[in-house]
Amino acid sequence: MRLEQRSENVACLKFSNKYRRGNSLNKSNLTAIAKIIKEWGVRGQMKALPLIDIFYSLATENQVVLNLPSGISEAMKIKSLKKLNKYAVVSFYEIDNPEIALKYRGAIIYADKSLLASLPEEVYFYDQLIGLAVCTEDGNSIGRITDIFPTGSNDVYVVKGPDREYLIPAIHDVIREINLKEGKIIIQALEGLLD
Repeated sequence: MRLEQRSENVACLKFSNKYRRGNSLNKSNLTAIAKIIKEWGVRGQMKALPLIDIFYSLATENQVVLNLPSGISEAMKIKSLKKLNKYAVVSFYEIDNPEIALKYRGAIIYADKSLLASLPEEVYFYDQLIGLAVCTEDGNSIGRITDIFPTGSNDVYVVKGPDREYLIPAIHDVIREINLKEGKIIIQALEGLLD
């Protein structure tokens, strides 16, 4: 069971005046695709951690939105994008030196879902799963997914119950059904999983 991105609340984006003027991106269709880790090189490139496998299907010249840690968002056009081990090196036309790139450290890159390749079956964007109810096969409610984090081999759902948090591995032995229409995930409570 693979997932496709960390949760970021698109509805909370505050767009700068630069974004508001004549930009055609639809806020409601944006999804987080990567997080900028640090500056890279002397030409304003940045090292980013992809939050989705299909991040590399995004073409250069496409417009994305960078949500800065301050909460302000800016629309930018991708100049280059290349893979670097588990990271990506990305550059934008609007950023041409490391001093400007420093301002974007920690920013989340959002893209319109229509610009990305289609997701394979049983693969979901993180924002589709955050908030879903989690129940066992026998109908016991565990809580709701509040966060998702990758571990390398699989993702882990952070499920907030009424009195504690549970870490649920996103593997086929545990996840029995993901039903987006009903807003729930059914799990098999393996021994020790909910202790």
